[in-house]
Amino acid sequence: MPARRPFALYPLLPKKTAFCLMQTLVAPPPIRNTARAFISLYELNARIKTTLQQPALTRVWVVAEVSKRSESKGHTYLELIQKEPGEEQPRAQIKACIWHEQSAGIVRAFETETGIALGSGHKILFCASVQFSERHGISLVIHEIDPTYTLGDLARQKQLNLERLRREGLLDRQPALTLPMVAQRLAVITSRQAFGGGDFFTTLKNPSHPYHFSGRHFPAAVQGDAAAPEMVAQLERIGAQADLFDAVVIVRGGGQKSDFHAFENYHLARAIALCPLPVLTGIGHAWDEKTLSELASHRHFITPTAVAEHLVGLSRHLDGRLDKARLVIARLAREVLGAGTARLEGAQHQLGGAARALLGDRHEKLAGLVDATRRAPLFFLAGKRELFERQRSHATYLIKNSFGRQHEQLQRVGEALAKASEGGTEKSTHYLAHLQMMLVQASRFHVRYGHEQLRHRQQELRMESLELTNTELLLLDNIAQIVHDHGRRRTEGNRQLLDWVAGNLQATVSMVLTGQQQALALHEARVAQYDPVQMLRRGYSLTYANGQLVRSPEGLRPGTELTTRLENAIVVSKVIAVEKP
Repeated sequence: MPARRPFALYPLLPKKTAFCLMQTLVAPPPIRNTARAFISLYELNARIKTTLQQPALTRVWVVAEVSKRSESKGHTYLELIQKEPGEEQPRAQIKACIWHEQSAGIVRAFETETGIALGSGHKILFCASVQFSERHGISLVIHEIDPTYTLGDLARQKQLNLERLRREGLLDRQPALTLPMVAQRLAVITSRQAFGGGDFFTTLKNPSHPYHFSGRHFPAAVQGDAAAPEMVAQLERIGAQADLFDAVVIVRGGGQKSDFHAFENYHLARAIALCPLPVLTGIGHAWDEKTLSELASHRHFITPTAVAEHLVGLSRHLDGRLDKARLVIARLAREVLGAGTARLEGAQHQLGGAARALLGDRHEKLAGLVDATRRAPLFFLAGKRELFERQRSHATYLIKNSFGRQHEQLQRVGEALAKASEGGTEKSTHYLAHLQMMLVQASRFHVRYGHEQLRHRQQELRMESLELTNTELLLLDNIAQIVHDHGRRRTEGNRQLLDWVAGNLQATVSMVLTGQQQALALHEARVAQYDPVQMLRRGYSLTYANGQLVRSPEGLRPGTELTTRLENAIVVSKVIAVEKP
């Protein structure tokens, strides 16, 4: 291909040609003496056409920016402009056309090489010829487009936008956000017709896992000129209600490279970076170079399915951590239960021994008190009986002594009378006999009276002794009964208290043991659900390298032999490459 010398649209014409054209357009016709000379509009356009038909305006390489594209009857029509940095209005503007004989081939080759659609906003280097129509005016006919120039311009523009994002600190905002351990409330931005969105939701709702996700659809175009503004609007809408979601997901299916140009938009990348929620992208391209939107996101994935699998993996990872926590809790519960049971048994043993010792001591004291209470009336009664016997002996002695003195006095009187009557008369003798008889009778009366008084006093003493003995015995019996009843109630109360404490302690220990056994049974049932064999039956697999379970890609090298255990088979494979997301 000959060397190309691109021209800007302004000035497009060579100086000599432009001078001739200006002379043709501006030079006044010769002045006639009679009237003004003139030509028709068609003749004027014909002169312009003749002037423009020069080799210098045929197959010229030009650089311009596409501002608009349209198609009609197989032809492709473009509006081309030239804008300088910082200028609002274009400095130059012209229309161009690719005729239908070449349109399909030129456009297809451009889009295949660049991976973008030929449309507004792209700078192109093209080979064109100037044509002029008396009816439609001046325009360009494009014969060829060089895609390498556009690729270079796109790369330059992407690098400028990337540097701008980095300079504004926007590339670090999303990675600084924390994705929840379980992200289940999702705001999903995708097209209504995108197949990637269907794959994403199908993976989330797959019955092979027990996790539930709620996704709200925010529709937006994912390719074309309207894609970037619509996605930016939806991101702003989501940001206004960020408390309703855990993360934002932007997904679309596969396609040509040109379908992903919207994700190179600076404003879309900026909106992703400024979103208050973590943004995950899965836009379905297979090349290594990442778009600006992916670089500004929290994390990017190759496909929508990969995003969904990552979210499911987060839930599964947390589930695994919870399983480990359950095992630790169950072990700690068993240890605490064992220690508590030992302490309860020790406390029960100590309490039982202390209660038995206390009851034994109280029982001994009570028995001594009851025995002393029973012996006290006997001692008291014996003392009273001894006092009564002494009083009776003393009264008998006094009575007998009185009777003896009276008897002696009577004997002395009788003897005196007998002596006096010896030498007396018969009348005196008779009188003395009568007096003796009266003395005998008086003596007998006094003896009987003394005996009666003695019996009466003995009866009174006996009655007083009986009354005193009965009253004291009744009082002592009452006291003994009260002491006995009080001791029995105290003993019974202590026994009931001991029985209640022992019963409640037994019931408490039984209740605690039952509750802990139920909790252990529940933990064992949950642990059984996550038995490796059960996990294998659910579709999971275990991968080993050198006999060790593979938990991370660290340590894996190309050529490492892997052994993957399935439910009914063992698969042996080798590592070709290790790629980190």
